[in-house]
Amino acid sequence: GFNLPEPKSILDKLPAGNEFLVTELYSPAGLKFMQGIAKYPDAYDRMDRLTHLPHGKQTVHDLINGPGGYRMIKYMTTAPAGKNVGKLLSQSPGETDFNKPTGRIYTVPMLLAQLEEQYRAMEKNSAAKK
Repeated sequence: GFNLPEPKSILDKLPAGNEFLVTELYSPAGLKFMQGIAKYPDAYDRMDRLTHLPHGKQTVHDLINGPGGYRMIKYMTTAPAGKNVGKLLSQSPGETDFNKPTGRIYTVPMLLAQLEEQYRAMEKNSAAKK
């Protein structure tokens, strides 16, 4: 029930429906895969970053469609050695910090957090003007 002061700032963070990761995750195998990785911190960020690496789209496709691919995401997001894999992948061309969140919005809770952030900023600005 409020007008977003900066709707474009949220819309720009949403993956487009025709992006590779979105189309892969909304396949039957992708939907099952999402259930396997949803509980891991920054899982979608890692998947997104993988798609931008050399051969990354094939890697993502294989993780989604192969047996136990979700375990690799679990390893990369929860195991200390998985963070080291991210550091190595950060040395890939075009990648700066593989372990860092992308800043994009992948889930409903992430969207709600962004909306709440804008709402609170709007309230704060409104209170400051009084």
